Amino acid sequence: ADAQGMDWLDLAALAFKESKLDPSAKGSGGATGLLQITPSAAKSVGVPSIQSADDNIRAGSRYMALIQRKYFSSNRVNERERMAFVMAAYNLGPERVQGMREEARRRGLNPNQWFFQTERVAMEQGGANVVAFVNSVNKYYLAFDRERDSLEKSGPKPALKR
Repeated sequence: ADAQGMDWLDLAALAFKESKLDPSAKGSGGATGLLQITPSAAKSVGVPSIQSADDNIRAGSRYMALIQRKYFSSNRVNERERMAFVMAAYNLGPERVQGMREEARRRGLNPNQWFFQTERVAMEQGGANVVAFVNSVNKYYLAFDRERDSLEKSGPKPALKR
């Protein structure tokens, strides 16, 4: 997380939602591991194998950082909203979420705000699953953040922190 300029708790929250922290988890479409990243997404960020937990986390964090840099780097988006967009894009694909932002803009909604704005379009176009996904990851992040001091004292998994 640190290497990508990200908060390690965002990765922990995503991993908890995606796999319940099970490194052997298998999902649909070839998604695998803690962060349920696909082999093609991993290869797109220079990680050829995602079988080990370290490589899975490296690929997932690089992919999230790529999404953030390429699609959601505007200073008009605050950090929690940015991560909500990144999580939605991780789940649905960044181009699809960008299309939802455009639709939000057309409707007079704030395209730089996920919660209560773009998520309304997401609910219509992507269904309740993506909204529930983002809300769950955000809920886990907030719960972990309340315990940040004790989690950091006990030491996060080294791969999440790097």
